[in-house]
Amino acid sequence: MNPDPADTSRLDQLAAVLASPVPRRPPAELLARVKNEAASLIGVGFGVFFAAFGSIFVALFFPWQLPFELRLKLPDVRTAEARIERVEATNFSINETRVRGYDFLFSTPDGAQIRGRCYTTGERWSEGAVATVRYVAGDPTVACLEGARLSQGGWIGLLVLLFPAVGLGVAGYSLLERRRAERMLIHGAVAELRVTAVESTKIQVNKRPLFRIALAPADAPGAEPRIERRSDPRAVRFALERLESSQPMFVLVDPKNPTRTLWIELY
Repeated sequence: MNPDPADTSRLDQLAAVLASPVPRRPPAELLARVKNEAASLIGVGFGVFFAAFGSIFVALFFPWQLPFELRLKLPDVRTAEARIERVEATNFSINETRVRGYDFLFSTPDGAQIRGRCYTTGERWSEGAVATVRYVAGDPTVACLEGARLSQGGWIGLLVLLFPAVGLGVAGYSLLERRRAERMLIHGAVAELRVTAVESTKIQVNKRPLFRIALAPADAPGAEPRIERRSDPRAVRFALERLESSQPMFVLVDPKNPTRTLWIELY
């Protein structure tokens, strides 16, 4: 039976890469395969999209007035009586309780008429009611009714930062994994390892069982094996095949982290 020309070409390419000095210049198609296997550009794009989508919620619900609320907690603020001019229900709810907005009016000692707006969860005052307002003496436009807040969601609004943070985290992690794979392919040291054990664990990754794979240096039979954890079915099958055949495998070791390897024979 004649060997598959594609397999022969791939093996020749692999042998050439392993034999080449560091830094290697791998073929573009091999570099692309290695990087996409580490983390696809789809993951990067999804992370960027999720971050951009989350930015809309940040723009709408982030408590931009928090610095002013903190300013109103300093001891140099003043108080005055304010009249509630308008009360309205907002489109925002906390624990199924509607947030209410209040437009109020108060006067400073010099007779200036100052209008402001603040919020509470649930209705606290009615139109025409009188309440105490706190304001900054040097800038009375920074004012809030006692017991209210300047932003609809208050501190809970900080949670909207999770959306872009998760998106940027996914994109950043994907780019980092691609960069690591590229570094191993170009700068990684060649190592010959034997598979000594493949054990399934009770942990699942993306609904696939995680396997503990023991690898020992091929030229040191008595050496303590290293443990790698893999859930990719292709990598697990490859390890099982090498365990059954006792054939060693070639890997590239990350020069910055010797515990991280690239199973170059899978590509």
